[in-house]
Amino acid sequence: MRETYTGTGPSTSVYGTALSDTKDTVAFVGGVAVKAGWRLTERIEFIGGYEGTFVSGVALAPEQAAGVSNGTYEVNTDGNVIVHGANFGLQLTY
Repeated sequence: MRETYTGTGPSTSVYGTALSDTKDTVAFVGGVAVKAGWRLTERIEFIGGYEGTFVSGVALAPEQAAGVSNGTYEVNTDGNVIVHGANFGLQLTY
């Protein structure tokens, strides 16, 4: 597909852009968690745990600058992200 843009007013420049889609990609997301609770009273429980999430096949911003070459831009969709951390809190039931 090709798009063209023409300037308005005193500018009559014509700019063109070629767009194409030649690759299908699949993203994956998965997570794991370990949690435990300690009942303080009949209605209050202290809970805590650790969680992790993995995402694969995504376009990450830092990797996109390398996708520009000779006036052509190619989206890099092979990025991976791992996020993890501990959590804790009080759970109130009624």
